[in-house]
Amino acid sequence: GKATGTAARGSTDEKQREADDASATFRRSAAPFIFFAALPYMMQLIFYGGMNQYAFHCFRDDIHRTIRLHDLFVHDGNRFVATATHRQSNLTPNEYAANAETIVKTVYETVNRNIFSLPKLMLLPGIVAKQPMLVLKITPLILLSDWIKSQIVAAITTEVERVNQEVKNLKGMR
Repeated sequence: GKATGTAARGSTDEKQREADDASATFRRSAAPFIFFAALPYMMQLIFYGGMNQYAFHCFRDDIHRTIRLHDLFVHDGNRFVATATHRQSNLTPNEYAANAETIVKTVYETVNRNIFSLPKLMLLPGIVAKQPMLVLKITPLILLSDWIKSQIVAAITTEVERVNQEVKNLKGMR
């Protein structure tokens, strides 16, 4: 009886030593990974993200200045005079520039978001190959959440259009 208990305890001790060795290996490799991989990556991400934002703001401001200072005053200011005297247009040069900024910002954010999601998309084939059942289980959830999101956006858009039409009608009555 004692020999069997000792043998069982011996195998348990071996398993414990193996578990300790695995965690010790992980602990020894964690600090170098943080200092030589994670921190440089974070610093690079912060630096390039800041440079990207700076370049975007410079471009956006150039667009704003171009519209405000040059485009509306082409041909002795005829375009500005025409838009200022047009009955349905109450837009100032600042509002034209702000609308252009909105377009530039929307395009920038869309492209920027898609570029940063590209590496994540490149991981997808490996995940599908390793976990095909996961894809089958999660696809209906993704489609359902996308449908719900589109329904919410459609409802909000419809309401905004209705309110804008009502505002136009009220302005027409004055």
